[in-house]
Amino acid sequence: MTSSNMYIFGYGSLQNINSIRNTLTEITHIDDPPFAVRVKNMRRGWYLPINKNNLITKPWTTLACVEEYGYSVSGVLIQITSECLRLLDERETDYVRKTIQHDQITSICDTELCTNSIVYYYGIDSESKQPPSLLTPILQSYLDTCLIGCIEIDAKLGNMHYEYTIEFLQTTHEWNSMYHWVNDRIFPRRPYEYVPYARIIDRLLHLYILS
Repeated sequence: MTSSNMYIFGYGSLQNINSIRNTLTEITHIDDPPFAVRVKNMRRGWYLPINKNNLITKPWTTLACVEEYGYSVSGVLIQITSECLRLLDERETDYVRKTIQHDQITSICDTELCTNSIVYYYGIDSESKQPPSLLTPILQSYLDTCLIGCIEIDAKLGNMHYEYTIEFLQTTHEWNSMYHWVNDRIFPRRPYEYVPYARIIDRLLHLYILS
């Protein structure tokens, strides 16, 4: 398997180009428009508490995917090298790297997956799921990172009504844990000063999650 045939499935913060480049500095090209796909028999949710043993950085809950029949997850395929995979393994130490079978993947853009490609993702086992709590809340700053990525994918795909972003919201589970949620934006009362698309993010969250 050559490195040109390897992909990582990004379904959370790895949908955001800036988040990708923070880790994968050697990537010089990211598909434009993005290689957007839908993966069946997988479920995304607020399932993974991290930093629980860190005495300085407070713990919080991040997104994770588990294998579960009958569900689907939207995301993007990012072409990577062996060195990229090594760097991602170092970044995603709270997850287990797994493979996705080709028959689980449906393209929702104009790009198709080569038959000799291998697709990885970082997930967890079903028995490891833990919902957000008072000590491990959902962070708005992380959610912003994910949603900024989704909104930019919508724009590059030519979607006029945030279809990709809405699907992300509707196929993410454990939103009922939003009462364990911390608005940790730099300026929570004026987020548009520092958060791109803050008004759009807030409106979509009100329409599809909080209402």
